[in-house]
Amino acid sequence: MIEPSATDWFYMDIERLRRYKPMLAESVYDLLDNHLAEYGGVPVECDPHRLKIGNGCLSGYMECHVESDVLLIYRVVGSRVLVVRLCTHWELYMCRFDPYAWPDPSVEAAEKAAHHMTDERIEATLFEDA
Repeated sequence: MIEPSATDWFYMDIERLRRYKPMLAESVYDLLDNHLAEYGGVPVECDPHRLKIGNGCLSGYMECHVESDVLLIYRVVGSRVLVVRLCTHWELYMCRFDPYAWPDPSVEAAEKAAHHMTDERIEATLFEDA
């Protein structure tokens, strides 16, 4: 059994996600309780990746998809899991996290388009073996 702990960032992120879509927040807790804590990893369906060293904030941490654009950032150290952040691809890429509100998908889509970015290009930039 893995002992989970979380940062204050994670608790702020889960609250902003809960205000945006409560069922997604429950999916995060399900992932934490039923996979990370019990098995020390996430199911392959969550597409876990290590964030590349030297490419943005949180490099070297693990990332998995709770949903297509809801990312869980964490690190496993021995018998402990440190849950660090919940964010979107764009937040992770820009290293800019609103502490109060989950990002509006249409606003993020416009910002990504203005920078000629897609979630796939962000993954190729930030994730190992993406």
